[in-house]
Amino acid sequence: MVTSVTFDLTRRNNAATGDVRDETFFLRFPDFSLSPVNGANTSSSWSNQTTGFETVTYAPGDWGITLTPEIINDPLFGAIFTVQNMSATAEGRPEIDAISMQVC
Repeated sequence: MVTSVTFDLTRRNNAATGDVRDETFFLRFPDFSLSPVNGANTSSSWSNQTTGFETVTYAPGDWGITLTPEIINDPLFGAIFTVQNMSATAEGRPEIDAISMQVC
């Protein structure tokens, strides 16, 4: 039985300005449907830096659905996410360095 799925995202806004934030972060299932729970943190800005990254954990609990080993082990299982620049005047350049998934 799968009790939790968490993701660590190593990311940055590669710009001195801008206000890049999560918009969505969903599990994507083998049938291409999405989890009922959006795990995005829409209230926090990504770190504005050009030389380093921050690692953020996405762990909203059970994602609103019962997960099984068959679902998790399917090659079509994964995560899908979107970000947005909340600034009307400054450029945002979101970059992802790494994503890792932990299953318990």
